[in-house]
Amino acid sequence: MRITARLILKILRIHGRTRWSNEFIQSIDPSVTVEVPEFSSISNDPTIWFRTGHGRLFWRATESPSLDLDTNRWITTFNKNDVFYDVGANIGLYSIMAAKFLCTTVYAVEIDLMNTRMLYENIYMNSCQDKITVLPFGLDSSSHQEKLFLKTMSYGDALHNLRQPSDMVINPSGIEICVPVFRLDDVIEILRLPSPTKLKIDVDGVDFDVLKGSANALKTVTSLVIEYMPSSDARDEIHNFLSDHGLTFDFDSIGEHSWGTVDGFFSRKS
Repeated sequence: MRITARLILKILRIHGRTRWSNEFIQSIDPSVTVEVPEFSSISNDPTIWFRTGHGRLFWRATESPSLDLDTNRWITTFNKNDVFYDVGANIGLYSIMAAKFLCTTVYAVEIDLMNTRMLYENIYMNSCQDKITVLPFGLDSSSHQEKLFLKTMSYGDALHNLRQPSDMVINPSGIEICVPVFRLDDVIEILRLPSPTKLKIDVDGVDFDVLKGSANALKTVTSLVIEYMPSSDARDEIHNFLSDHGLTFDFDSIGEHSWGTVDGFFSRKS
C-alpha cells in the first residue's frame, strides 16, 4: 500500500512544498521516516518511523529532531542499564531515540490521550514495545484530580496546562477536562517501578510541580533536562531545588523553541 501511495504521489508530482500538498500527501501516506544524525555512530540505521496523517504530526516528526540537538546529544550518553522517565513524551520522539538506539528502559509519561494514541503507534512501528512503558496520565506535586486545559483537540499538539490555560497560548480554546494526576514518587511506589537514572521534564507549565513530586526519585537521577523560561522565578526555584538534591547546573540550551523557553541541563557530579 505504501509503495502504491508513493507511486501515485510521484505521478501527480506532489512534493509537499505547500500546506495543501503536504496535507494531501499525509492523507495518502500517513507515515514518515526521519534520520537522526546524532545516532549515526551508534546505530547502522539511525532512523525513526512516525505515524503522521496531517501537517502538525508531519512537522513534529520531521522538524522536532533538529530543534533540540543538545537533547539528542544528551540521549546518546545513555546505555542499556539506564532507566529513562520521559515526562511530557508527546508522540514519543525522545522515548524512541533512547529505546531504539541505546536499548534503554523507558517510561513515557503523557497526559494527552490524543498524543498517547500516536505514541502507541510510534512505539509499535519502531519495535520498541519491550523497552517503552506508556504511563497515560499527568504528574504533579501531589496525587489528586485536576483540571487540564487543552490548547486544541489535535494530535501532536502541546502547550496544554494544568489548573489554568498556558500563558504561552494567545487564544485559549476554552476546552477543559478533569484528569487524574500523580506524584512521580507515588507512581514508582504503587506500581513498583525502577527509579530513574535519566529524567526529562517538558510539560509546558507545571514543570517545577512535577519536580516537587519527584523528591525520592531524584536520589537516583544522574542527569536531567527540564524546560523553563530563562528569566523567571520558576527557573531560580528549579535551580535551587535541584541543587538541594545534589544535581549541578550544566547549561541552558536555547534550541529553537518558538515560545521562548530553554532546556536546563543538570547532572550529578561524582
